[in-house]
Amino acid sequence: MNIIEIVSWAFNNVYSYKMRSLLTMLGIIIGISSVIMIMGVGSGVQDAIFSEMDAFNMTNIEVMPRNGSSGIFTNEDVEVIGELPNVEAVIPMTQLFNQRLQLRNSSDTKNGIAWGLSQNYHNVEVINMAYGRFISEQDVLNNAFVAVITPEISMDVFGYVNSVGEKFEVEGNNGRYSLTVIGILDVEDNAIAAQTPLNTGLFIIPVSTASYIANKPGYVDHISVSIEDPGQSTMTATQITNLLNMRHNKEDAFLAMSLTTVMDGLDAIFTGVTGFIAFVAAISLFVGGVGVMNIMMVTVTERTREIGIRKSLGATNNTIKLQFLFESAILTSIGGVIGVVLGVIGALALSSIVSSIMLMDIIPTVEANVAIIAVAISMLTGIVFGVYPASKAAKLDPVEALRFE
Repeated sequence: MNIIEIVSWAFNNVYSYKMRSLLTMLGIIIGISSVIMIMGVGSGVQDAIFSEMDAFNMTNIEVMPRNGSSGIFTNEDVEVIGELPNVEAVIPMTQLFNQRLQLRNSSDTKNGIAWGLSQNYHNVEVINMAYGRFISEQDVLNNAFVAVITPEISMDVFGYVNSVGEKFEVEGNNGRYSLTVIGILDVEDNAIAAQTPLNTGLFIIPVSTASYIANKPGYVDHISVSIEDPGQSTMTATQITNLLNMRHNKEDAFLAMSLTTVMDGLDAIFTGVTGFIAFVAAISLFVGGVGVMNIMMVTVTERTREIGIRKSLGATNNTIKLQFLFESAILTSIGGVIGVVLGVIGALALSSIVSSIMLMDIIPTVEANVAIIAVAISMLTGIVFGVYPASKAAKLDPVEALRFE
């Protein structure tokens, strides 16, 4: 009997017992489909998160207090950080919460966060203006009561987009102030991600003015540091935290972190999760393999007389062994293919649900080599767990097998 006949015989036996074959493959199908689905969605989530983070400047180090206190950094802190090696620019920032903006309708207001930024914020994020200009160095030095707003805010307050030169009233926790519009952001052309000042601010004012309004002149909430060599970001971050701890006479009170470090950490987390999933998959495949071996043992018992007839007609032990090994491998291979297909379908469905929850465009990624490896592992599982039943079938005595009822 040649190899083609052996494979044909194995396929015929798989097809002849459809329900038993499906139940035999079930463990493999569940294991492979689960892995494909979770890895596909996980890869899509990772790509979506990294894509969002790519909108930020990866050469920046964000500096903040560990306890979340506001108004803790001084102007002197900003200056001394700027003198450190590898530091290109230091950008102080201050947030103003619960700012109430008076809209066109005198009875209508809009509440939100205002950001105080310095003139060199362009080192952190691309800034494009539709009209007017951004915050200047003179604005910061003079504590100027000027503001940069978005087209949306301009429409809400004035009824038209180009409101440069107009004034508007804003009321916060520490009083009421009049601000002059100096610029309108071009929101569509700004390379902004979800949670940056250009995207989340009700309006933007000079950082010195924000500190004055917050009743903390000379202090800022947050510092962003633009560095020259991203490869030395960890060392520079350590230098910044050591310097601040020494200046404020504190121990481990500040956190300096680069987005490169954050992405490396996220990548490590995703790698760990992928490894865990692979471990779970190994358990699932092991359980599925045991199920295959169990069914094949039953099959050998059921077909003992058939094996005796084949041996009496000249089939060798190797031929019988190959027949059962091929049958086992075919079962698990088909199970692997079905598992991959169901896994891809499940990944598409699950990613749609996760997208709506996370408000991100998540596209599941299932690489062809992963699918091929999954099917190959399924086949290998069938061969490994089919060896014992195949060997048992091959060792049957033809005379005893023919007497089996």
